[in-house]
Amino acid sequence: MSATHHLVRLSLGVLSSFVWVACQRPGLAPPDRPSLAAPERGIVCSSAATSGGVKRVIVRGASDASVCATVRTVPGRDDEALTVRGDIEGFFATGAYADVVAVRERDEAGVDLVFELAARARMGSVSVVGSSDPAAKDAVAAVELDPPRHVDPAWLRLIQRRLEVALREAAFARSSVQSVVERGEHNDNVRFVIAEGPRALVSRVSIAGLRAAAEAPLRQQMYLRPGAPALATLVEKDKVALGVLLYDYGLLASTIETEVATSEDGARVELTFHVSEGPVHRVGKVGVEGGGQLDGRLYAPILKTLASGATFSRAEVLAVEGKLEALHADAKAPAIVQPKLHVLPGTQVVDVAFEINPR
Repeated sequence: MSATHHLVRLSLGVLSSFVWVACQRPGLAPPDRPSLAAPERGIVCSSAATSGGVKRVIVRGASDASVCATVRTVPGRDDEALTVRGDIEGFFATGAYADVVAVRERDEAGVDLVFELAARARMGSVSVVGSSDPAAKDAVAAVELDPPRHVDPAWLRLIQRRLEVALREAAFARSSVQSVVERGEHNDNVRFVIAEGPRALVSRVSIAGLRAAAEAPLRQQMYLRPGAPALATLVEKDKVALGVLLYDYGLLASTIETEVATSEDGARVELTFHVSEGPVHRVGKVGVEGGGQLDGRLYAPILKTLASGATFSRAEVLAVEGKLEALHADAKAPAIVQPKLHVLPGTQVVDVAFEINPR
């Protein structure tokens, strides 16, 4: 006597190879599992009157018939093996099941194909623990956790990374984050454990490479000072501020690179702004244009502060812009003044034109 037992199983969300196990050993009872009583059969997704093969497709372990939308296997079809595998992968793709088994069950009326589902535990509580410094607490509190319905390894990695970035931006250079999943019968609780370490404080700020520019006025405009937290946002702000301030020395082509050296324990940071000044730019022609001009003679006393041949200065250009707007306001002819710069090709000469239009 021969019989055939068909079993497909995929576990723990990892799709293993597709297996049909065929037993044809004489002397064994048919290994098809006997069908359960009607109340225990589960949800009948589809059925067909057939003289052979599968007569019904049943899902067991689900709470309502909506689960049948995942099932593509049709009773009596020849491509059952292929569609069964696709159905198993479909159940796992929902993220709601930890285990899926497809098995044949036989009774006097024929064979049922049964998908047995083991639901994943739902997400329970999510907490972030371990931080003690108020700045670290504020940093992690601002992180959006967005928990899914079920614990997802990709989500754990995403939130862990978000927390790490938030702590580093708050100057906790040696911080670390670990995720802990506490499995329950019905819910999984997640804890993100913070080891914040010391907060990095600025020990020294250096500006290297200055020749034409004076260092003292630049430092007065910088945000970071020794003893302040080495916040990444302030490092970037100081870099931008330096680039703008160098325009006051005619250094329109200057570049700045930032070097951050952190001590081994993560408690101290030395910052160095490496400046490449480039050539000094000088003022060329200075004039006014646009449709809102007054008598040209009124502008001369103001424009002469930008002397041709003098070192170009952003601050002086802005000062002239303000004086021109004030002149128009006093003349009861308010105007919008916009400075336009033009660097002559192949030179370090900057022509300045103030475009004046009625406000």
